[in-house]
Amino acid sequence: MQIKAKADCIIDELWKCQEHNGNGWLGSIPEKYLEKVVKKQKVWAPHYTLHKTMMGLWEMYEHAENKKALVLLERFADWFCRWTSKFDRKQMDDILDYETGGMLEVWANLYGLTRKAKHKRLMESYYRGRLFNAVLKGKDVLSNRHANTMIPEIYGAARCYEVTGEKKYRNIVEKFWHAVVPSRMYSTGGHTAGEAWSAPNKLAGTLVANNQELCTVYNMMWLTRYLLRWTGDPIYSDYYERNLVNGILSAQHPENGMITYYHSFKTGGVKKWGTPRHSFWCCYGTGVQAFAELNNSVYFYDDDNVYVNIYASSELDTSHKGTEFKLIQHNNLPYEESSHFMFLADGPVEMGIAFHIPWWARDGVKITVNSKKEKGPFRPSSFHTVRRVWEEGDVISVTMPMKLHAWSVPDDKNLVSIMYGPLVLAGITEKDVRFGGSPRNIERWVRKISDEPLRFRAKSNDGEVEFVPMFEVVDQKFGIYFRAGK
Repeated sequence: MQIKAKADCIIDELWKCQEHNGNGWLGSIPEKYLEKVVKKQKVWAPHYTLHKTMMGLWEMYEHAENKKALVLLERFADWFCRWTSKFDRKQMDDILDYETGGMLEVWANLYGLTRKAKHKRLMESYYRGRLFNAVLKGKDVLSNRHANTMIPEIYGAARCYEVTGEKKYRNIVEKFWHAVVPSRMYSTGGHTAGEAWSAPNKLAGTLVANNQELCTVYNMMWLTRYLLRWTGDPIYSDYYERNLVNGILSAQHPENGMITYYHSFKTGGVKKWGTPRHSFWCCYGTGVQAFAELNNSVYFYDDDNVYVNIYASSELDTSHKGTEFKLIQHNNLPYEESSHFMFLADGPVEMGIAFHIPWWARDGVKITVNSKKEKGPFRPSSFHTVRRVWEEGDVISVTMPMKLHAWSVPDDKNLVSIMYGPLVLAGITEKDVRFGGSPRNIERWVRKISDEPLRFRAKSNDGEVEFVPMFEVVDQKFGIYFRAGK
């Protein structure tokens, strides 16, 4: 309640600011910055900055039920309606070529709520045709281009599909996602060298000190959430989990909460943490968003099923066909291999609970209900549904043994990451060592230290190297790609 009270107070103060401005403007930067974009003068991404305020207003209305926030957003939208009306399509396309962040998604949200013609026109004015139309034609518009300019625009198209039903928007989203995954994906699930996409299937030469920008990780996960909701396809669950454990959880300092901008994939690199007062990158805002909403993709549901997408201690409190129930999940993953669920309900509930079986869970998966084993098969990269009449006190256990395996870059099969289940393991070394064992039988030359959780060792050409999950690395020098085999 204290957080909501503070947020409500901010809305009250923003109300005063907008009233003082008198024209609907509510930006944290001057209006003239947008005019600099029009005149092609040097200025840093004003749309991107303004979107953060607008997204905050939208979420204060949507999640905190603050009606004043919606009024503020609509007035701000009126300013943009007047501003965009001055430009023809070519002029607007020129403006959109300069990073707009999630503006399209905000306008789509607003139109989806109000159904006002002016909000639809505003949404359509932010259609970035030069990108979207090229994606629809299957052109490579990603290679060596700024990644985080594109991703929020694409999930804006996703929201446009939801509020309009126009299939072209969905086609844009699906074609874009599959142009990224897996051909531009590192073992962590992340992308980018610097802030740019690599060429497809050309990753071996891109392992540098500034890979995997946090903003791109978060925004690709946001985009993936749309696709998972639409399709229920477990490939999107697999991708989401991979990025969660190797991207989001790896990006925050465990003691002081500081955030990384990048991850170094060059052996001997370190995580470069931000500071409380002398840095405030875009990834700080992303970090606030990412860690504030860790719960938003643990469960999904449709008319007949609850989907367990992420295994994390949590509580689902909802209803099915008028009967309220809770599904309480407890685990200590990844330090243990089982998740346990307790079902609590006001009465019997007939439905399915679908458990995500990840891509890496290839052997030994076990699901029990009240200690009775469920029949398989439990296929990797699937949802396994247990359908029954659930009653108060039912207990479910899901066990998925993690095993060692290798993930190579697509253009060099002997340049590999060592993984344990979904976890990328970081070798604690400053040297670019190599290993003689084959990537195909990695369990023969990487050994788990039995008395220490998630600690591994392997003998390299320069002695023993210790491996730990990448999210546990703080200040050590490390690498995640090593040469293996002959």
